[in-house]
Amino acid sequence: MAPSLSLRQLEAGLTPTSAHPTLFHRGASWQAWLPSRRRAFHTIFLLTIIICSLLYVKCTPHRSQPRSQQPLRALPSLISPLLSIPPHYAAPDFPIPITKDVPPLSCHSHNDYWRQYPLLSGLRAGCISTEADVWAFPGAPLGHLYVGHIRASLVPARTLKNMYIDPLLKMLEDANRDPEVAPSDGEKGEPEEDEVEWVGVFDTRPLESFTLMIDFKTTSELTFPSVLEALQPLHAGGWLTHVSASGFIVPRPLTIVLTGETSFATLLNIPLEGRFVFFDAPLGALPPPSTQVGASGSALHMYNATNSYYASTPLQPLLDKAGSKGTDLAEESAARAMVRGQIQAAKEAGLRPRYWDTPAWPVGVRNTVWKDLWALGVAVLNVDDLHAVRAFWDV
Repeated sequence: MAPSLSLRQLEAGLTPTSAHPTLFHRGASWQAWLPSRRRAFHTIFLLTIIICSLLYVKCTPHRSQPRSQQPLRALPSLISPLLSIPPHYAAPDFPIPITKDVPPLSCHSHNDYWRQYPLLSGLRAGCISTEADVWAFPGAPLGHLYVGHIRASLVPARTLKNMYIDPLLKMLEDANRDPEVAPSDGEKGEPEEDEVEWVGVFDTRPLESFTLMIDFKTTSELTFPSVLEALQPLHAGGWLTHVSASGFIVPRPLTIVLTGETSFATLLNIPLEGRFVFFDAPLGALPPPSTQVGASGSALHMYNATNSYYASTPLQPLLDKAGSKGTDLAEESAARAMVRGQIQAAKEAGLRPRYWDTPAWPVGVRNTVWKDLWALGVAVLNVDDLHAVRAFWDV
């Protein structure tokens, strides 16, 4: 018996064969050979995905090196507008467009190497300070330092040279192409009218010195020589803040600060004249304010402007010690008095006070702490959220 057909099949003129009840004669309607609507939709969707993928691969510029080795190359045009980073970063007509129209902000890009675009993201946000955690290993070439927070995160391409030294060197060389603004060996005084000795990384404030903090994750004995070697291209170009023969600080576009496992004794062994690396002094170890006799920044105390730059300490332990609830820096609180005293002590020593281990959440608490620390006189705010810090200063 021939199988029965539905009304729709009969209207389409379909007739089953006796041998193959599920097949139809060649003369049957063409609608029988169409796939189901669902299958057709899936097929079209997959073809669209494949075509779009091929077009994206074809239109995306070829990279011969990993992205971490090309910090100055054009960022992908599809995502650069979202990040507000111009895609023509290394164009000759724009030597430092990454900071074009960006006002420098007193913020430190904490754990900067975790960002999608290390160094560049912080600069675009306006941070005047950044940091890199470095690792040195026995047998590695002198000056070869890996960058990462923990050992498991280290990869060959992520080195201090690739991620920070080379990009900064390129920026400064491009910004100072004119011989009239090249760095000189003399001490820096107040620039005369229409006279510029050097140009820094910020287009809107050329004489702003950018701080690179290098955090030693391996022993100072192993790491210190490699750091000095890695910094040689910047030092040879005259780009690093240093100490003059007479003991005065000579500002330059870049200031290098060493922290972490850095040995302060090793740093002091570097001759004073020409010293181009500075220590991150322990803020809590400075003598109380008004007990440091002499001019600000004098060498009467162990930590002073000739060997140190920042004076840092974590905030949360200080709050706990003061018996503060949560992150309370309210007026007349014990915690606020301690912070005020430490900040004053750092400034009397000629150093820049900085607090880390500050709350990141809740947002309201974070912003309140930022506001209190800034009002008390910190040099920079330690930030993880770059968008939030720009909103904090309403820029």
